[in-house]
Amino acid sequence: MSHLQIFFVIFVIVGMTGIFGYPGYDDGAHGYGGGYEPKYPPHPYGFGYEIKDHLGNQQYRKEHSDGKKVIGSYGFTDAHGIHRLVDYVADEHGFRAKVRTNEPGTANQDPANVHIQSTAYHGPIGDYH
Repeated sequence: MSHLQIFFVIFVIVGMTGIFGYPGYDDGAHGYGGGYEPKYPPHPYGFGYEIKDHLGNQQYRKEHSDGKKVIGSYGFTDAHGIHRLVDYVADEHGFRAKVRTNEPGTANQDPANVHIQSTAYHGPIGDYH
């Protein structure tokens, strides 16, 4: 066989593999390994944590699910008292969040199905204490 014939055979094999995928794998459209990924039904879970550092910064997160609906919250407070607290729900109606904050530059507004309550100072920068 000539080099051209060998190249043509390899080209055809590689082309057919790209069109039909590798034997034993899914459709090949999901990344490395041909897309094989086991599917598991949702299960109930819960977790949470709280952190406070030596400078007085604090953050937390907690979340739980019954396998259908996720309810959670997270937040932080820095050493200067600037805070953001977020409560959220994700279920068959989508993701919804309520944000409470006093971060400078925020205002009461409700973008993208998120309810924001701001108590931010709107004076000169640096005078928010």
